[in-house]
Amino acid sequence: GVALTVADAALKTLALPTGATATLSAPVFGTVSSYLWSQNNAPMPADPRFTKWTTKTMQIKSLTETDAAEYACAMTTPG
Repeated sequence: GVALTVADAALKTLALPTGATATLSAPVFGTVSSYLWSQNNAPMPADPRFTKWTTKTMQIKSLTETDAAEYACAMTTPG
């Protein structure tokens, strides 16, 4: 399986089988104007399996062992 960690206050870990689709949601409180997901504190790789990585809910399709990482979402507020 593949273990994905979503970095937020609770550090949630998802354990999913290889080949599955992971849906990661940012913990949002209040108004947010932009989202940007990262993998292990680096920009998301240029891989078509990673979709919606500038939205609240990112997806990783066809999980592989190399996707086991910590994912975080940086959010900005209007103003």
